[in-house]
Amino acid sequence: MRDKTAAVRRPALAGLFAAVLVSATPCAQAWEPPAGASAHEILIGARKDADEGRFAVAAEKHLWFHEHVLERDPAMSGVRMSFALSAWASLAHRHAPAMTQLLAVRDQALARIDAGGRPGQQALGEVIHINNYLGGQSESTRDAFKRLADRDPVLAERDVLDALPALIQLNEFELASQHLRVDAVVGRVESLYKLIQEHPPSKLSASERAEMLRSQQRVIDVQLARVVLVLGKERRDAEAEQVLARGRALLGPEASVHHMTQALRGITPPDDRDG
Repeated sequence: MRDKTAAVRRPALAGLFAAVLVSATPCAQAWEPPAGASAHEILIGARKDADEGRFAVAAEKHLWFHEHVLERDPAMSGVRMSFALSAWASLAHRHAPAMTQLLAVRDQALARIDAGGRPGQQALGEVIHINNYLGGQSESTRDAFKRLADRDPVLAERDVLDALPALIQLNEFELASQHLRVDAVVGRVESLYKLIQEHPPSKLSASERAEMLRSQQRVIDVQLARVVLVLGKERRDAEAEQVLARGRALLGPEASVHHMTQALRGITPPDDRDG
């Protein structure tokens, strides 16, 4: 009887031990960059390792980059939350340990939301970006948004635009509407679009600039269409019309406002999340 009990316990203990090792992976960073390596070189190296099948070392490099790159180069904050996360998520879909690492980083950020304030807001942004690149994580984004909304509702209002694709997919229109202040959300979109227009890339041809403008206008159309859809679903029709009018004025008479117009009729705009 004793031998049978031991035989049953051994696989269970082995599984528990393996789980502990996996959960500890983000804290046990075996890889450190060369002293003179730039942040750009580290990221390129991680992508090259992944492309050439060295998945384990690529995963460690991506983990180091996400956790430490801002200590070396604060200007990499945008890259850290875009190109680097995109590459890491792509690796995670091919290499299970990388997925475990990335989800652990996401869950650590989720826990930091409870601090509220600026740290909580930054943590929510990190959760949303990771979920968007991974895809299929709308419930996690909704839960993260609700946590910040419960802890610090004013800051949640500033991030509702980024959470809208997940909230719309889950039909969480009431939750989205509760934290949707039209002037604040549309004002944010207007400021970003005007900033982009004031600093266009200088090395593009006229046709390339025109194509880039059309792409930027479509992004704005889709973003504001989500706002219009939520307002319409929650019977805030006058505000929905106001958003459409402000969108038309912002983009100009030649730009398409197809998605805003469709959203006013209750048609959901494209998801367009990065993942």
